Amino acid sequence: ISCEASFLLLTPTHLLGPSTSFEESNRKMSPKQRVSYFYNPDVGHFYYGPSHPMKPHRLKLAHHLILSYGLYRKMECYKPHPATPGEMTQFHSDDYVSFLSRITPDNLRQYHTPMQKFNAGEYTDCPV
Repeated sequence: ISCEASFLLLTPTHLLGPSTSFEESNRKMSPKQRVSYFYNPDVGHFYYGPSHPMKPHRLKLAHHLILSYGLYRKMECYKPHPATPGEMTQFHSDDYVSFLSRITPDNLRQYHTPMQKFNAGEYTDCPV
């Protein structure tokens, strides 16, 4: 299952309200505050399913634009690593992490009940 955040663009959220524009947020940021950019080039190697909102080709296009316009020079850039089971249990139950470690596209029919429990499958936001 690929439910990891492979791409994330963050701004200091304590400075932004729900309707703050990009221009307003830039004016509110002090020179020492930076945007963190997380990108893993392997993000395009996954198929997330037909109804998943993640579209890897869009991430690659956004990354290309960030490089082409030199925006990366104004960001703290990071390449995330795949989360270890221990890191995942900081945010998910042991039962869910164990399920993720066992299920594969080849054996998913054996896990019908856990797939429903964890909302995993082709037409969910956690494809196998």
